[in-house]
Amino acid sequence: MKHPPSITQLLSAQAERLDLPLSPDRISALAEAMEWLGPAAFRFGLTNYATTPEFAANLVAPALVLLADGVFGLVKSPALDFGAGSGAVGLALAVLCPEIEVILADRRTRVVQFLDLSLRRLRLTNCSARQADLANPTADLAQAVGTVLIRAFGPTPTALTYASRLIRPGGSIALWHQPPAPPPPADLRLLDTHSTGVPSLALTIYQRGL
Repeated sequence: MKHPPSITQLLSAQAERLDLPLSPDRISALAEAMEWLGPAAFRFGLTNYATTPEFAANLVAPALVLLADGVFGLVKSPALDFGAGSGAVGLALAVLCPEIEVILADRRTRVVQFLDLSLRRLRLTNCSARQADLANPTADLAQAVGTVLIRAFGPTPTALTYASRLIRPGGSIALWHQPPAPPPPADLRLLDTHSTGVPSLALTIYQRGL
């Protein structure tokens, strides 16, 4: 009987595919964090992936593209996980890149409570959770974010418009989406689209002008 790959094997394979300079210790730290987060998020109703390998393969591995050559240089701090939900994208970035400040933002109180619990459990000091209405950002968020991360927040044109109000000049938006890449609002330009290794899921980077 063939056994499914471990979380570490899944993440290591994605790192190798993307030629990422990630140490085995860093990958192990991410795998350990997701071993807890995946089942917890499923129990809380924040993901449809019932097994941790599914959670890692479909949510975490595609997030590793943020560290790829030609992408990571455009990821600026603070990075805001837009409508964070389970927090998989933002938390993966926080674990792998302790030098980047990550904000997990969601408008739902119960989700922010779960994210706060996750941060305490994972002992991340470069990451915070906050309740925010991203359609009407507070003054401290408007045009103050380096990069906005968007995964499964729709409709996509609306998400891009909301996100464009958050990023500072020269800031970026990382959008995971089904191909083709959505056209950007007038104040953004589309830089490039990258494969994630997941069928029908791509990552497109947009940037706001200086």
